Amino acid sequence: MNPYPSAMQAQHWAGEAWAKACRTKGVLIEFDEDSLKLIRARESNIRGDVKKSARNYIKAEYAFLEPTTTAARRENRKLVTMLTTHINMTYKDPVTRKGPYQRPIIQKIINKNFYHKKTAEGLTLPGYFKDPETGGFPFALIVTVVTTIQAAIEEYKTGDQQDALFSAEKYSQTFATQFGFLDEFHRGTAHADLLPKICKQMPKAARHFANVPEDSAVPAVAKFSTADFASAVQDWADEDLPDDGDAAGSDDEGEDGEEEDGEEEEEDGVLESM
Repeated sequence: MNPYPSAMQAQHWAGEAWAKACRTKGVLIEFDEDSLKLIRARESNIRGDVKKSARNYIKAEYAFLEPTTTAARRENRKLVTMLTTHINMTYKDPVTRKGPYQRPIIQKIINKNFYHKKTAEGLTLPGYFKDPETGGFPFALIVTVVTTIQAAIEEYKTGDQQDALFSAEKYSQTFATQFGFLDEFHRGTAHADLLPKICKQMPKAARHFANVPEDSAVPAVAKFSTADFASAVQDWADEDLPDDGDAAGSDDEGEDGEEEDGEEEEEDGVLESM
C-alpha cells in the first residue's frame, strides 16, 4: 500500500489493472495512452476523503479552543506545535506520551472511511487491509491516517482553523517522515512485538464498529452493466444456432451455451462489485 505513488508506479499499477480486466473478460486490448487516461480519470480520491474525516474530528479530539480571543489563538498555536512534534499526535496522552499509535482518532478515521457500511472497502476487499506477516492493518494504512491528522492539525497553525490544500507534493514528504518514525518505533519495540499487536487489534475494533463478526466474509454485491446486456445479446446473435426442431441434440447445445453465459455473467458481476 502506497498512497503517494510516483508517476511511473501509478502507470505500472494501471497497466496491471488493465491486464487483469482483459483476462477476466477474455479479451485482448492493448494498454496505451488512452487506456491510461481512462483509468486515471477514475482514480481514487481516498486521500482527500480521509483528510476531510480528520478535519471533522480534530477540534474535539485535541481540545482546540474557539479562536475568539488572542489568548485562545495563542493556545491553539502552542497546541499545534506540541502535537506535530515527532509522533505526539498519536499518543493516547500527548502530554505524558503514553500509548503511542493508540490515539482514538486513528481508529475513528479508519472506521469512518473503510468500515462504515457492509460494502465498504475494508470489508469487501480485506486483502488490502491485512498485512501478510502480522495479520493486522498494514503499517502504511496507519501512517496514511496519521499524515492526514497532521495535515488537519496544521490548519490551526495561525490559531484559527483555515482549510488548506492537501497536496501530494507537500504531504508525500510528511508521509515518508511519519513512516520513518513508525519504522523506528517498530524496530525499538520488536522484542515485545508491540506494533503488530496494535495493528492486529485495530481490525477487530473496525469489524465491531461495522457489526461484522471477525473473519466473516461479506458477499459481493453482483451488478449488471449496460455493456453486459449488450454483450449477451450480441453473443447470442453471433452463435447462429439452428432453429427449434432442426438437428437432434440442439437442446443440449443450447443448455450448455446458456450455462456458460450465466457463469460469465456471474463472474462479471463479482468483478463489477470490486
